[in-house]
Amino acid sequence: GACFALKLAPYIRYQANSSLCEKLSNALFERFHKEIRESPNAFSPGKPVLVLLERREDPITPLLTQWTYQAMVHELLGIQNNRTDLRKDKTYKKKNPDEETEFVISSHIDHFFEHHMYEDFG
Repeated sequence: GACFALKLAPYIRYQANSSLCEKLSNALFERFHKEIRESPNAFSPGKPVLVLLERREDPITPLLTQWTYQAMVHELLGIQNNRTDLRKDKTYKKKNPDEETEFVISSHIDHFFEHHMYEDFG
């Protein structure tokens, strides 16, 4: 709508792995060319770029997620009362059936955690 209102025919770029974006791109391309054929002098020179992305793709959330070691442990395994429980992780349970599944996550006890808890892995 905005491109038509401003009388600008943009370059249309779309997500290559999306058939939905490709169909929309083709439909918009045809519509713009129809409008240009009907009134060629109405459209302004200059070429903005129109980028089409599917809503299922989310490039922003990974940028908003903390990538410190502590944040990733909390996100992936969960930390509750300075403890993480690996019983939810079925692969750990299968590979280590006789080992402990609950661990204390504390910089006072775990030297690896102490040295890496605030390191940024992102």
